[in-house]
Amino acid sequence: MKLKTILNQILDVPFGYDILYEELLKKEQLYEGLIMSYNIDKVVNILNRQFHINIFQKTNRNTIKLIFNKLIDLSELEHSLITMGYFISNIQFIDKNNITKQQIEYYKRDRIVELFNDKNILNLILIIEPKFNYEFLDLPEKLYHISYKKYRHKILKNGLVPSHKNNLMYYPDRTFLFIDKSVISKYINIFYNHLPRKQKEQIVEFDIYELQTKYLEKLTFYIDPQTLEGIYTLENINPKYLELIDTIEK
Repeated sequence: MKLKTILNQILDVPFGYDILYEELLKKEQLYEGLIMSYNIDKVVNILNRQFHINIFQKTNRNTIKLIFNKLIDLSELEHSLITMGYFISNIQFIDKNNITKQQIEYYKRDRIVELFNDKNILNLILIIEPKFNYEFLDLPEKLYHISYKKYRHKILKNGLVPSHKNNLMYYPDRTFLFIDKSVISKYINIFYNHLPRKQKEQIVEFDIYELQTKYLEKLTFYIDPQTLEGIYTLENINPKYLELIDTIEK
């Protein structure tokens, strides 16, 4: 249902703006369903109106970037994002040398407050993503998955189980895969570069798994908004569909 139609249905009710906004969210959620994220342009408009400042911007990767130098009501932001099917996937900050740095730890409200109060930080950046992305339908014949060698026994026994650990962003439980084998080395380097310095002092080994998509027709895959070559699934992948094809040492 169009946003204009929904507004016409509730504007004749003598509510104040705050109640009008809540009613709008409820109606939008009713029509959109609980397994869909709101249209990203609509989310940007709602957030900018709600917080009365034009600081929410859509990026070219279908995510939302929030850059701010004053602390906003984080609990209110979290509530709105959950209602509309979005979440904070990454925290970054710009220091006094105008260098953008990324926080690798999982999203924590207290950490944002801590960073905001740091006098060496000029601006904070939150990356906001839809929880439910567009479905990826044009699957190639093969997919690829990168994992640390230390998880080999577990993967070969249990398969790939969606997890929020060992990701570069603060994602809900997902299993990420690549549609192009030629990008594997690039992403291994990215994963390695984000490891703590102490971990790099030892040899780090990455396993590469190949999956035949003809055996995965019952699974649903979604576009990863952060990579052009990546997709993800929320479902388990049986170990019998995995083939360990290579191990790369760093």
